[in-house]
Amino acid sequence: MIAVPSFGGRVPALATQRLSSIHGDQARCALVCVYGNRAYEDTLIELNDTAVQCGFRVTAAVAAVAEHSIAHQYAAGRPDEQDKTVLHAFAEKIKEKLENSPETVSAPEIPGNRPYKKAGGGGLIPKADSDCTLCGLCAESCPAQAISKENPKETDNSKYISCMRCVAQCPQSARKVNSIMVSAVALALKKPAPCGKNQNCIFDLVFHGQRSGRHTACSLTIAEVHSHYNRPRELPQRRSPGDGFFTQALLKVS
Repeated sequence: MIAVPSFGGRVPALATQRLSSIHGDQARCALVCVYGNRAYEDTLIELNDTAVQCGFRVTAAVAAVAEHSIAHQYAAGRPDEQDKTVLHAFAEKIKEKLENSPETVSAPEIPGNRPYKKAGGGGLIPKADSDCTLCGLCAESCPAQAISKENPKETDNSKYISCMRCVAQCPQSARKVNSIMVSAVALALKKPAPCGKNQNCIFDLVFHGQRSGRHTACSLTIAEVHSHYNRPRELPQRRSPGDGFFTQALLKVS
């Protein structure tokens, strides 16, 4: 499984750089992008292209909703228990298809555009305030190694990717982003999403020329999930797949 957060509708450049150093040797893989409840835009198609270039065979792709890491009011509390049920069923679906028809699986049809949308800059850089105890947890957990281990109050702005992991990890809540900038982000996210929101989506597999990848039929996929678990539930309206910011994915394929 290859999982990344969606940063402004793109794969984080650092993730692309690190993935490009891996040789897949035609291993099958499932892709996951986690987005903050608006629109993941070109993230999955870019991740697919990068994985293929590295020698992986992409067999499925999932877009999963999680709480926005900057504007926390968006998708607050997600993934919730219903999300986990849906994602678990997605994983079972992928596993079952790979086991039943391993030689006839083709690449899924994944949404997105080529060329990809223009990547945005990081922009938001948290600063340590007077509550910082110099424990160094932020520096340890920074995926971009942008925070000095010798002095965690120092940040290399050229490396920072605005993932907000340091903010989430700080036990003193001592790292903060300028509140005006956060409000600006929240305001921008109020604009209508170009391709829907609120849904976990699966773009699964192609068998014997029959396409089963989902584009706008996310509610149909959820119906299959509820049938699988025999738990009748009111279905949400159909939505197109949807960008966001987060660093956690819940899809597990054993």
